[in-house]
Amino acid sequence: MSVFLMPITLLIKHYLPFSYMYLAEVDLYLFMILVVLYSVSRNGAYFKSFSGIKTITTNYFKTLFSKKVFIFILCAFCIQILSIILSYLRIGKSIYNVNPIVGFAAVTALTCVFFLHYIVVGVLVSNKDDILQFIRGTYWTTVSVLIIVYIQLMFLVVPPLLGPIVHFFGIFFEQKNGYMLQWYWKGSYVQTLGRINGFFSEPAKLAAFLCIICLPFILAAIKNKYSIFNPKLKYQPIKYYSLLLIILIALLYAKTTTGIFAIVLAIGVFWLTLSRKRKISFGIAIMIGLIALVILYFTNGTIHRLASEYIFGKAGGTSSDNRLGGTIALFVTFLHHPILGVGQSYTDFFLLKGTPAWTTHNAEFASFVKVRHAFPIYSNLLGWLVQYGLIICSFFAIYIISMKRSMSRLVDRLKGHPDHILYQTINDAAFYFLIFFFALSAVTFGWNESAFFIMLFFFVVFRQYLKKIAIGTIAH
Repeated sequence: MSVFLMPITLLIKHYLPFSYMYLAEVDLYLFMILVVLYSVSRNGAYFKSFSGIKTITTNYFKTLFSKKVFIFILCAFCIQILSIILSYLRIGKSIYNVNPIVGFAAVTALTCVFFLHYIVVGVLVSNKDDILQFIRGTYWTTVSVLIIVYIQLMFLVVPPLLGPIVHFFGIFFEQKNGYMLQWYWKGSYVQTLGRINGFFSEPAKLAAFLCIICLPFILAAIKNKYSIFNPKLKYQPIKYYSLLLIILIALLYAKTTTGIFAIVLAIGVFWLTLSRKRKISFGIAIMIGLIALVILYFTNGTIHRLASEYIFGKAGGTSSDNRLGGTIALFVTFLHHPILGVGQSYTDFFLLKGTPAWTTHNAEFASFVKVRHAFPIYSNLLGWLVQYGLIICSFFAIYIISMKRSMSRLVDRLKGHPDHILYQTINDAAFYFLIFFFALSAVTFGWNESAFFIMLFFFVVFRQYLKKIAIGTIAH
């Protein structure tokens, strides 16, 4: 059933009448149904009595959680409560202040949802077959997103032919930005603004998804010359290079700075991980591609307009002013509250104070002040530091680094194992995923969407699986 995990994460439209995103989306409900079905099918005898259900639940928790994890959660929770109380007292009587109970509820909800995703992956991915099924599900998710994206691209060329399909996608599957409903007034984002967005609320989120979720396994397969999506078949370079090229073109035509950044990041990081011999051949190919792009910039009107508007023409615009001002405000706030942070839900007051005046003379900023009474976080990384502080963020970073190092060591220990190349390819995919996720966090995307949690916890669970294999290998 792990094959369904990643495809379900595409159901990000708010179908249900709740203000909280996870309650409004259907993916978390579907995950829980999968967990129940999987548990009953694998451990049916336990579900015939209440004591049996209690036993299987206890076994899952003992397998998935450790005392260290609970201690970290408890400490992080206490730090957040303290920072929330301090921020509430600092802000005082202001429209930007938040009731501590609301702040406490927000932190509790995020913590619960975070670990619910972990439980889902921990239960559904427990053996080699589950791992392969999950990766196959990621492949079909990638293919599905690309089909949607290229239908949208074709719509921009021949609107009458594909208009009904794009409109259908927009009405029934597209995530909406509640503050910018004018982006979808024709039915979908692409119909209104003429830019591709998949099922996401805007192109930047699509670009992040393509880079962080879709590219890692493809790049890892190319690096290791291994058919990761179907290990029973011989590696087919044309298939994986075609997928890579199709994704890079989609990132380019997303017409967003995040997409351009993702292209440069993906190509650069991938090149650095290659052997010296392959670095030379790929370096030549990259240089030829860059020369071709330069030629197209001067000879092709579409490429010239795209680069001028979404790369060179970004500076000095309203959006750029607000992004720059908001990022400066985040950095200033972090400098003033580095250790504990200001607490989740308490950034608005501090961002208003820290935004430079010279970036505020535009209608968009006026909307933040007079209509929304809220300010977007334009850098996920700075946003984490501002909300959660250095203590929580440092411990989380240490965990991620140690988890990845442990995974690599375990893969090295299993060099003689028949599935070593599979493990090495997944290990490389984990590296690409983490690099892309944290590098793109310098800007903003929906980092707390289910897809990113599910993928992160897949690698956490995979590391646990490697430990079992390594112990079994040593025992034999």
